[in-house]
Amino acid sequence: MDKHDHTRPSAETAAFVQRVISEHLASEAAKASPRAAEAVPPIAARTPSTNFSRYHPYTSDQFGAFPEIEFAVDDVFPMQGIGVIYGPSQSGKSALALSLVDALVRGTPWFGRETKQRCVWYVALEGQSGLRSRVKALELHEGAQLPENARFLFDSLNLASDADVAALKSKIRANGGADVLMIDTLACAMAGGDENSSRDMGQVVAAAKELQSLMGGLVLLVHHTGKDASRGMRGHSSLHAALDVAIQVQRHDDHRTWMLTKARDSEDGVEGAFVLDRVELPPDSKGKPRHSIVVTPIEMPEKEADAPRGPRYKNQRAALVAIKQHIVAESIANGDAPLQPLPWDEAVEIAKEHMEVGPKHQKLRAQEAICGLVKQGFLVRQEDGQLCLPDEGSAQADDD
Repeated sequence: MDKHDHTRPSAETAAFVQRVISEHLASEAAKASPRAAEAVPPIAARTPSTNFSRYHPYTSDQFGAFPEIEFAVDDVFPMQGIGVIYGPSQSGKSALALSLVDALVRGTPWFGRETKQRCVWYVALEGQSGLRSRVKALELHEGAQLPENARFLFDSLNLASDADVAALKSKIRANGGADVLMIDTLACAMAGGDENSSRDMGQVVAAAKELQSLMGGLVLLVHHTGKDASRGMRGHSSLHAALDVAIQVQRHDDHRTWMLTKARDSEDGVEGAFVLDRVELPPDSKGKPRHSIVVTPIEMPEKEADAPRGPRYKNQRAALVAIKQHIVAESIANGDAPLQPLPWDEAVEIAKEHMEVGPKHQKLRAQEAICGLVKQGFLVRQEDGQLCLPDEGSAQADDD
């Protein structure tokens, strides 16, 4: 398969930009006064060097000569860069990655988004027999074999090894190049390295950039979240900083979702939902039945309402309870009268008795707690400085 051209700023591009802008400025200078033309000489006159390989300064006028950002998957995966598909174990991230491979090599939509046909190399470092079964299931489901621009590697790969990276680069080059390189998983590609080490992760990032530079395409790493999935992907922060795109995969009761959590060249927050459907495979050599799974996109389910949140800190919670109780008690004492606002100083006096500090610092801690409650929206401070509960504050604003 012929290698796709990926236009990037080069000596030729710089020369072209140089010529076009110089001609444009010369023309404009001729129309202006001689004094103006002398004040703003053509760019060529100001940058006599013909070495455009490094450190060539561009003006904003020249940006139009650079190629626009293109996407392999519309507004999700760029044509060039480094990305991650991450999620906890059993979330379906590898299955989702394979569905992406299928869409890219065929040039068919992925979750309703247009794609550009790509040559994809998939380095399977774990679950290799399972991957082969999934590919077969995918082909049966699609009713067509994957085209030859889908390539699968099952050899070990250590991204921290110069020899391994050089060998992979050589193989890619010898086979006409690749547009997308997917490595599943990052942990297996570190060969025992420490994901939390800046040095080890730095080697991985450097190798990914080296491979991406060779390809002029997209390198995607399939990666795990940590024990606390809400904290994102595992490992040193240098990985996240280097990414152009990141997709988080999550498992729910009856479906799974993906979300674009980092997008350097588009808007994040794009998301999709899918299920893993069972596909029956031909029996094995002993006649035993086999099956595998494929990704089936579904409509994005409505999100469950977030559980009611509370104040962040213990002193804030104690202050809110005390102030609420006082406001409600005053209402009951006055025959269920409407809830009345509470003067700031009185609220501080009520709250300070519940601060878990010595008497010397109780007032200060109460003031800090109340300020925090106002900032988080649990209390409303009116123009006259009095405090009220949010609903009461809204009602009063409506009455005004």
